[in-house]
Amino acid sequence: MYTICLYNHKGGVGKTTMCAALGAQLVLAGKKVLMIDTDSQAHLTARFIEEDKITKEFADYLFEDKNKNAVLQKAIMKTLYKNLYIIPTKKLSDDGRIDAWAVKAGSDIASQNIFKKLLKTLEPLGLDYVLFDMPPSYTVLNQLTIAACDEIIPVLKIDADSITGFTDFYKLLNKLRDGAEKPALKTIIFNDQNKARKNQNELLPSIEKMPLEKIIFPHDEMFETSRRLKKAVQTLRIKKETRTCLETLAEKITGQKADE
Repeated sequence: MYTICLYNHKGGVGKTTMCAALGAQLVLAGKKVLMIDTDSQAHLTARFIEEDKITKEFADYLFEDKNKNAVLQKAIMKTLYKNLYIIPTKKLSDDGRIDAWAVKAGSDIASQNIFKKLLKTLEPLGLDYVLFDMPPSYTVLNQLTIAACDEIIPVLKIDADSITGFTDFYKLLNKLRDGAEKPALKTIIFNDQNKARKNQNELLPSIEKMPLEKIIFPHDEMFETSRRLKKAVQTLRIKKETRTCLETLAEKITGQKADE
């Protein structure tokens, strides 16, 4: 079981969109995938689950003291797609409690290893991948999630603020690692490329010099359509370049060619 967090401490970059698309792409590659929504905006949850069907949310597992395994089993929900599952989060406005747990974790020593314990509990379920969709912040909750994962994939827009923000985050990541190799940082996703935008074209040479694998997704209106229709973007008429980027991303993670 391999664990990945998709992250940026800046909002509006398409992080949730990419998490949903990656989950579906890994399933297309024959993998069993669990997505975990840790964001109180609950945008990932809204793409796959109706709010009134949620019996247990992720915060219920985090707050539970005695029967964590039982709560976890109830929290894992099937999506419309075979082998794609989600642990949902309720929005703050609908009595979601994930932010309350994040505050609690900052002063609770017992919370420090809870994500590592969660992943150990998930191991017997036969999952190939666990994907964390994370809120745009650098809270204790985010730090604990990042530290527990095998890999982190930043999602950025092609703009100067995103690149500067990534530099700052890279310093924070090295501090969080404290000499450890995990989470690995191998690939950066750049989202929403529009070749007609001069400012983006001017930044591309700087992006190409970054010493990591880059996958640059084109602007594709089908991402927004997939959110609105609550469908995997792969089921829609996406651009050829978009499909290639998704296949390349899954290939880098699984080590398999798309047609294998």
